[in-house]
Amino acid sequence: VVAEVLREEAAPLSTWLRDLPAGPQLALWLDGVGNPHNLGAILRSAAHFGVSAVLLPKDSTLALSGAAARVAEGGAEAVPMVRMGRGDNALAQLRGAGF
Repeated sequence: VVAEVLREEAAPLSTWLRDLPAGPQLALWLDGVGNPHNLGAILRSAAHFGVSAVLLPKDSTLALSGAAARVAEGGAEAVPMVRMGRGDNALAQLRGAGF
């Protein structure tokens, strides 16, 4: 069996905040993470603990690579990645949403 799969792009912060379900949410803001294996391990742990999203800074080079997806062991499909804008603007948006 062969499958060609397209990677989903990280959602913008405003879209993710708009679509959040009611109730408490947990998000991880990643800064300074550059290794795809570390990203995969974070996604795996985030999925286990019910994290709503992994937030990536605007200038982060992180993306879901094959190595990250392999290490995530399913966590990459369970936890969305969200791309933020400017740090101060993202922080204000998150505060406004109750984080």
